[in-house]
Amino acid sequence: MARYSRKVISTGTNAWNAEANDNHLNTFDRPFPLIKHAGDLADLESTWPAASYDQCLAICQFSSSAGDGLILAMSDGAAWHSISHWQLASRPIRTAITNTYPVVDADDYIVVTGANTFALTLPAIAGSNKERKITVKHKGTGTVTVTPTGGDTIDGAATFPIATQYMSYSFISDGTSDWEIV
Repeated sequence: MARYSRKVISTGTNAWNAEANDNHLNTFDRPFPLIKHAGDLADLESTWPAASYDQCLAICQFSSSAGDGLILAMSDGAAWHSISHWQLASRPIRTAITNTYPVVDADDYIVVTGANTFALTLPAIAGSNKERKITVKHKGTGTVTVTPTGGDTIDGAATFPIATQYMSYSFISDGTSDWEIV
């Protein structure tokens, strides 16, 4: 679907009314600019292809092990992008992580315990992990190596070791391919 050109409307009510009356087909004879969808962004793309819904908004209602939530997404004609999301139930705190562990959707705060040396794998930034924040508290005595998925990095590096007991780090995705440490 081609993008509609932006029209500059002169000031005043009469100017606006004339523009709306003259261009009502451009305004109403296209996909409705707001879609309500049950599912996540991947489901949204398969049901409502972004190429057919250029410049539309979508409200996605999803369920996960952490609870229900909402995603506000916008299509740029090529893909759906998350503008904002809300988790309607609190996410659980992970405790007693003492072995290699892949971070899942339900994790925002992870507490590491034990004396083992192991890897903690961050999820891929693409999709619903854009601008996501994950906090890791190291209460154990071993070294935990935090590793991103795929080609993603952590402050430009392939891994980030956490060896100091009682240290905590927050990893926030930059929305493209890097987890930033704050």
